[in-house]
Amino acid sequence: TKTIQNPSENEIILPQQLNLHPSKSPKLMINFEKFSIRANHFNVAKFSELQSKKTSDVLNSVNISVDTFDIVDNLVTSTWNKFASLLRHEHWTVNDPMFSFHLDMIKPLDYLEAIEYIMKVSIAPLRLHIDQDMLDFLIRFMGFQDSRFDLIDDYPDIFFLQKFEMDPLKLVIDYKPKKIDY
Repeated sequence: TKTIQNPSENEIILPQQLNLHPSKSPKLMINFEKFSIRANHFNVAKFSELQSKKTSDVLNSVNISVDTFDIVDNLVTSTWNKFASLLRHEHWTVNDPMFSFHLDMIKPLDYLEAIEYIMKVSIAPLRLHIDQDMLDFLIRFMGFQDSRFDLIDDYPDIFFLQKFEMDPLKLVIDYKPKKIDY
């Protein structure tokens, strides 16, 4: 048998060797309430360097918010049912969404073709109940790569993040190990 988590460098695990198949029920379920996406596109005139006013322009603006959410752990072997939920007894205004994301695409100078991004993220205080079985599942799920779906791009766009702002995040993690590896 071959291991999935720590294959040696010369050992290649092919997707057909992993015996992958869809599960009959979700292993992890995310419940959203009042999920909203608002996108704005602004018409911006194109200027030459001589016509330019040397100002920046906002091209697009995207706002994503979720009023309330929780993540349910549906693994049969897990000892907890909730994976993530709002941290109780912490100050969080009821009118504020538990998750909000704001993205602006801007031209730093109105005559340039370059695009820069400004992001702002806000997340309510969270409590994570992490069971070792769920952690192992998430590591396998997020680490899965199939070379058949690799993108081939000779000239990739360069994503330039001009500013990233995140409100303070309070996170309490409860972890239950099932085995300890030293």
